[in-house]
Amino acid sequence: MMSTDLLNPLNSFPLYDTVKQMTKRMIEMLEMFAMAGVFVWLFIAIIGTTAYFARKSKK
Repeated sequence: MMSTDLLNPLNSFPLYDTVKQMTKRMIEMLEMFAMAGVFVWLFIAIIGTTAYFARKSKK
Protein backbone atom coordinates (compact mmCIF):
# COMPACT_ATOMS: atom_id res chain seq x y z
CA MET A 1 0.00 0.00 0.00
CA MET A 2 1.30 3.42 -0.95
CA SER A 3 0.60 6.28 1.41
CA THR A 4 -1.62 9.12 0.22
CA ASP A 5 1.28 11.54 0.80
CA LEU A 6 3.23 9.93 -2.04
CA LEU A 7 0.17 9.84 -4.30
CA ASN A 8 -0.54 13.54 -3.87
CA PRO A 9 1.77 15.44 -6.27
CA LEU A 10 1.37 18.69 -4.32
CA ASN A 11 3.11 17.25 -1.26
CA SER A 12 6.44 17.10 -3.09
CA PHE A 13 6.59 20.91 -3.21
CA PRO A 14 7.93 22.78 -0.15
CA LEU A 15 5.47 25.60 -0.89
CA TYR A 16 2.51 23.28 -0.38
CA ASP A 17 2.33 23.86 3.39
CA THR A 18 2.45 27.64 3.06
CA VAL A 19 -0.20 27.57 0.33
CA LYS A 20 -2.32 25.33 2.55
CA GLN A 21 -1.98 27.78 5.45
CA MET A 22 -2.76 30.74 3.18
CA THR A 23 -5.89 29.09 1.79
CA LYS A 24 -6.97 28.18 5.32
CA ARG A 25 -6.50 31.80 6.40
CA MET A 26 -8.38 33.03 3.32
CA ILE A 27 -11.28 30.68 4.09
CA GLU A 28 -11.35 31.87 7.71
CA MET A 29 -11.38 35.50 6.55
CA LEU A 30 -14.18 34.76 4.08
CA GLU A 31 -16.18 33.07 6.85
CA MET A 32 -15.71 36.11 9.08
CA PHE A 33 -16.77 38.44 6.26
CA ALA A 34 -19.82 36.27 5.57
CA MET A 35 -20.86 36.27 9.23
CA ALA A 36 -20.34 40.04 9.48
CA GLY A 37 -22.38 40.49 6.31
CA VAL A 38 -25.23 38.42 7.72
CA PHE A 39 -25.22 40.44 10.95
CA VAL A 40 -25.18 43.74 9.02
CA TRP A 41 -28.02 42.48 6.80
CA LEU A 42 -30.08 41.47 9.86
CA PHE A 43 -29.37 44.85 11.49
CA ILE A 44 -30.51 46.74 8.37
CA ALA A 45 -33.58 44.51 8.02
CA ILE A 46 -34.62 45.11 11.66
CA ILE A 47 -34.09 48.88 11.37
CA GLY A 48 -35.95 48.95 8.06
CA THR A 49 -38.97 47.04 9.35
CA THR A 50 -39.19 49.08 12.57
CA ALA A 51 -38.95 52.35 10.60
CA TYR A 52 -41.59 51.11 8.16
CA PHE A 53 -44.04 50.15 10.91
CA ALA A 54 -43.31 53.35 12.84
CA ARG A 55 -44.17 55.44 9.78
CA LYS A 56 -47.24 53.30 9.09
CA SER A 57 -48.59 53.70 12.62
CA LYS A 58 -48.17 57.50 12.54
CA LYS A 59 -50.71 57.91 9.71
